[in-house]
Amino acid sequence: MRIAPRNPLESHGFLAGHPEIRTAAFVWSIAAAVSLITSRHLLILHNGHWPLHLLVLQLGFSSAWNGLAPLRPTNPPLDKLSHNSRPTTSKRLTLVLLDILACAISLPLYNQALLHFSSTAVLSMLSLSVFIHPMVASIVTGSQVKGLHVRRLCILLSCMILVIYNEYRLTNRGLFLSISSVSLYGLLQSIRYMLDSDYASFKSGPASSPVLLLSTVFSCIIALIYEDTHAASTWLWQQDTTQLGILALNVVATAAAIRVGGHVFVFNGGFDRISWMGFQQPGAVWPILCTAGIVALYTAFSLTSVIYYLQFVGTLAAAACLLDVNYQQISDQFLNRTLPASQRVKPLNLLLPRERHLGSPRLHQTSDDDRDEKSRQNPLRRSLADLDTQRSTPTRALIYLTLFCWLTTLSISLTDSGPPTNTIQRTTLDMRYEAPSELDIVISTYNDPPSELAKTVSLLTSIPAIYNRETRLFIYSKNLKADLELLRKAVLPSIENPSIMLSTNLGREGESYLAHILRHWESMGNHTLFVPAIPTNPKDLKSRIENFFTAETGMLPLGFSSTTCPCAADICTDGAWSDTSGVVRDVFLHANGRQSCRPHEQLLLSSGGGFIASAARIRGVDKAVFSQLRNWLIEPGSWVHSEPYLAGRNDSVMEPVFGAALERLWAGLLQCADAQIAKYCPSPMAGWRPGGGRRDCQCLDTTDPRYVVQVKDDGTGGWSHSWKKKGLGAVDGRLNEGVSVCRFEYGHGGKFGSTSCIAQSGQIS
Repeated sequence: MRIAPRNPLESHGFLAGHPEIRTAAFVWSIAAAVSLITSRHLLILHNGHWPLHLLVLQLGFSSAWNGLAPLRPTNPPLDKLSHNSRPTTSKRLTLVLLDILACAISLPLYNQALLHFSSTAVLSMLSLSVFIHPMVASIVTGSQVKGLHVRRLCILLSCMILVIYNEYRLTNRGLFLSISSVSLYGLLQSIRYMLDSDYASFKSGPASSPVLLLSTVFSCIIALIYEDTHAASTWLWQQDTTQLGILALNVVATAAAIRVGGHVFVFNGGFDRISWMGFQQPGAVWPILCTAGIVALYTAFSLTSVIYYLQFVGTLAAAACLLDVNYQQISDQFLNRTLPASQRVKPLNLLLPRERHLGSPRLHQTSDDDRDEKSRQNPLRRSLADLDTQRSTPTRALIYLTLFCWLTTLSISLTDSGPPTNTIQRTTLDMRYEAPSELDIVISTYNDPPSELAKTVSLLTSIPAIYNRETRLFIYSKNLKADLELLRKAVLPSIENPSIMLSTNLGREGESYLAHILRHWESMGNHTLFVPAIPTNPKDLKSRIENFFTAETGMLPLGFSSTTCPCAADICTDGAWSDTSGVVRDVFLHANGRQSCRPHEQLLLSSGGGFIASAARIRGVDKAVFSQLRNWLIEPGSWVHSEPYLAGRNDSVMEPVFGAALERLWAGLLQCADAQIAKYCPSPMAGWRPGGGRRDCQCLDTTDPRYVVQVKDDGTGGWSHSWKKKGLGAVDGRLNEGVSVCRFEYGHGGKFGSTSCIAQSGQIS
């Protein structure tokens, strides 16, 4: 069987007269990259966490574009095909059905992967895995070069694993969505070819009106089922002109990528571009490399993620093993010193996209099948004169742009040294507080089985960072009928003298944490670990504590901290939760003593799974802030239990809507809303970042007087101060509400300017 499908129109030149074919690869690369970048911008940076609704807009516009300006037919007229090559009606329906399944399944999965896969650059690199199935198909069908296919398949799989292994922010959901979207498309297209190899030239794909229309309908149905259409509409109508412009650019770019290249993550433009049975021509691989390079360069410049050189190596090696070339013969000629230098490097042209196979994956035409097979297995036997080295401007632009993006991104990645260690942490800490214990563990439970509670306590106390500290255990049960003695016996094997208290079922676990802080303001441990009775993923929780908890820990979120919200925006969402009241910003500013957000400031959201905070950092925030938050939770008449905040959602003091917001507020509340954490912190699934450090996932407490004001609550709501100026300017002075005392924060060398404030003790400059 042939490695690549034979094009029945080679002798007719049906598409040879289409000048737009020469620019298709370059245009698709730009359009696909813009689509990915703007989708990421809308879904993550501007909290449009509705990827299926975005897909409906994209496909809807594509359908309208096709309706207003239909594509020229890419399928040959039937009268130009031999009788045996003419697909019957049933065959055509089968091919179209497979294309519908491929697109209707892969596109929704891929758009969701854009939301849940942390690195868009790595996601675009994984598009090369779409060619795994053609290799497998060629092995299954008994290709004459099966051994070569097996070797290269192993290399391809190893390279893709290398790319994934070095992605430090993997999540189960993101990995599943990304792999399944690309793999299912490749699988269905390979099945399509194996079922009807004689009709592989019959092309439909998403650019086909029936496929596009049915994919749009399917996406609309699942968007209505799985996403909140009202919330998505609200988000859309609240966007300003700039964001609407980005949305329009995204929709147009996606439609252009589908129209020109047949898909968003794989270039299937031209005629019979991809071999769904074997190796690929450079014209099928280079557009994907170009798109990945553009997205990687944007990612590097926007500082949203770190890309490692091993991921570059893995991607380039994967692309190399896909190409239909004989590397042994290329190497032999390149190392042959008897040849002139120009002749030695000439075979490298085989690795670059060429004009001749923009319309077909075959490089030359012959009626001798045996000779054709030998030529395919030994590419250097083809006459180099037949290779079109005089490439058109779009093809040269594709090559140069790809090389520029990859080399520039690689240089940036090699010089990335991690989160800056000299960043001024504008924090207020109570460095004079003397804690009665090293660590307190606070667990909130309601109706959880004592056995599960015992497992959590046993897990925590088995961690060396906890086991080696003097630890106290506080359990708050919101079930007034709970058997305290049973709970005590469940945890006694792990820790002595646990403190177990019953409390009214109000405010979920957030109220328990706030109540503990207020109750133990003068007796809290040096660090406090707040955790639910049954963590979402105990293994990830243990890994995060083992890798990052130290004596310098100030605030350590124990969940995956990858989401930020624009400080200046009222809307904040992380996909599973959304808020339009601006409470995230307001609480952050109030707790940190600020009146406004900085330009382009992003606020880190803490996710489920609990957190560890130091007493110095907790007590650095006004006690009244914690009291106010607790009152919002437990008072039925507070604004968080009323409209318009509720927006029609079910709410009660036992299950408050605001409880989900509070869960995400802890990072900002405890002066740790640094967006750098979202960039550098590895996911619990990954555990650690290559070349990473303990600063990646947390805010550390420092005693350096250049960066912190040492304060101590005097018990009356006022503050006493320990000022250490040492020639440094004080900045951001402000009055605590209701107290005529200034709180200062320092900037090194007057970086943030200098100011003065009138305090009770006089003027300090």
